[in-house]
Amino acid sequence: MEREDVEQYGVVVVDEKGRVLGFQEKPRKGTERSNLVNTGVYAFSPAIFRQIPADTFYDFGKQVFPGLQEAQAAFYGYDARGAYWCDIGTPDEYRRASFDVVSGRFSIPHSHGSGTDPSANVDSGARIEGDVWIGAHAKIAAGATIVGPSVIGDGVAVGSDARIERSILWRGASVGAGATLRECIVGMDYAVEAGATLDGAVVANEAVAT
Repeated sequence: MEREDVEQYGVVVVDEKGRVLGFQEKPRKGTERSNLVNTGVYAFSPAIFRQIPADTFYDFGKQVFPGLQEAQAAFYGYDARGAYWCDIGTPDEYRRASFDVVSGRFSIPHSHGSGTDPSANVDSGARIEGDVWIGAHAKIAAGATIVGPSVIGDGVAVGSDARIERSILWRGASVGAGATLRECIVGMDYAVEAGATLDGAVVANEAVAT
């Protein structure tokens, strides 16, 4: 993907056919060999695991990729200029990407950016402001306010008079009556206590069954 601020990312060098010739990890401005960056999305044949020794740390950028080049394997980059890309390696960036979907800046095929799933139960006394997605079987009680961009996942329960602003609630989370959440991420099945106030928090249960 083409970026002007390539010094913040890993640069990819390709030939005219897209074959990967090399990488530069966050080069200083003016030293970059390309304006294409590595999005960190890879598609490999299962045979790639033959190149990775078992029971040891093996780095893709420093060991796997150079090994593929040395073996002259079929190793190509996909030119995704014009596509949407966002590094979600931090909570703030994860929220930004999620809000881009909710606000319609980026659309995921066969999904809805904002709106309410038909199976959700939103009390007529609740207020929904801005771009908000409310998932399947979610329950929003009377007096609750949800300010977008926000994502309310499947099975989430929001209590009476709770207020949620610019937040993401994962599946099965619950927010007690009168609680306030601003710019938060709430993990699966996590329960926010009634009357609690969370600002910029990321909360989740210590153990999640798989």
